[in-house]
Amino acid sequence: MGRPALPLSEAALAALERNDWPGNARELQNCLRQALALADGSAITVADLRLPAREPAREDSGADEAVLAMLRLHGFDMQATARALGWDRSTVTQRLKGLGFRAVVDSNGDRGKAALELAGDPALSRMVELKLREYSEHLLRVVESFGSSDEAIAACRKRFKNLPERHFRSLELLVRQHFDRRSSTVKV
Repeated sequence: MGRPALPLSEAALAALERNDWPGNARELQNCLRQALALADGSAITVADLRLPAREPAREDSGADEAVLAMLRLHGFDMQATARALGWDRSTVTQRLKGLGFRAVVDSNGDRGKAALELAGDPALSRMVELKLREYSEHLLRVVESFGSSDEAIAACRKRFKNLPERHFRSLELLVRQHFDRRSSTVKV
């Protein structure tokens, strides 16, 4: 385009990841070309992207309740929930992970209690508990090789980059608790 490439700001990258892209790669490519042409700073910003406004329900924490209601309605079937919301399955999974991490923190590590809270129905509780167990074990596998909680949290920022920010605090607390338990058993 006759000008050097510009990096994307973190906010612009997040905005691109949140967009639905019904026109697939061609629409994304056109958006990036336009943003490069319009950008006047050292990086492409969200304003440069000129993306259409999104419905607030997918942006704010109120969406968590809507997602949870839809998950309950579909028996925590991730694919059916994604279809009903018009999202992809990975987005629904990230929302449930975030809700799960928060519920585990709120229940002081009691996954059974957290699962029942999320499920809203004892009949769904066991399935949700298995998902929470899977998510927790995955998180522990990710952080196990790190020497400190700060290193592990930094790695989690990259690894769980699609986790809604409002849920990242719960993930951070779980990581810190894990490292606190690990250091107390090493000292014994």
